[in-house]
Amino acid sequence: MAEPDRRRPVVLYSPGLGTTRSWGTVLIEELASRGCIVVSIDHTYEAFGVDFGGSVARGRPAGSDTPGGLGRPMKVRAEDTRFVLDWLGRSDAARALPAGLNTALDLGRIGMFRHSAGGITAAQALASDRRVRAAVDLDGLNVVSTRRSWPLMDRTLRHGVSRPLLLVSSAATAERPLAKPLTQRSPSVSRRHFPGTGHYSFTDFQALLPQLHRELRLPERPLARLIGRAWPGATLEQQRRVVAGFLARHLSRPD
Repeated sequence: MAEPDRRRPVVLYSPGLGTTRSWGTVLIEELASRGCIVVSIDHTYEAFGVDFGGSVARGRPAGSDTPGGLGRPMKVRAEDTRFVLDWLGRSDAARALPAGLNTALDLGRIGMFRHSAGGITAAQALASDRRVRAAVDLDGLNVVSTRRSWPLMDRTLRHGVSRPLLLVSSAATAERPLAKPLTQRSPSVSRRHFPGTGHYSFTDFQALLPQLHRELRLPERPLARLIGRAWPGATLEQQRRVVAGFLARHLSRPD
């Protein structure tokens, strides 16, 4: 994805519900190595603390205004995403960025890749914010079992999305039906399934837990529930290829 000029595509990363942005390091490093500028988000009230320039929002148990348990945190996640996109576009943002990034951001080429609840946020942002050109949902929509869990997502499912969205499912969630209406209504939506994987195969657990298992002999069944039974090296390589390849196709050239 590297280009001859200095401006680079911008990719936002969002972790699963109640987890940290550091869990996506494997894929973040892969995209950065291909010439993307990756902006990772710790979500307000989920992370231990989020610093808004001196004002710190402390983490607390996720509340909800819907029966499915996702309403309030998903609303906050959507607001976090808009806040980050707005901030990146501000004229004074360059002063807070590391040296060299102030002239490297190409805000005409913004993508997202996100895991679990982050994947749901990515699909919603793609439907509601024209600044986002493409998104990858890593086992997000498929973990939601009912539309009532997130009313705004229900509207996205009914109306579809007009820009490229890749839905990636694990072996644990591939047969759940929620994403099917979105696929049927949106020609821009594509799907990939990773056999033998678990829900947390799309986090750094896939790289770290097998190493811990070799040293500590972790229990097999809980390990399989987290990351499945597929060969870790092959799963990681497939993730790198699929996520980076999809974003490269849709962010490599200006509109």
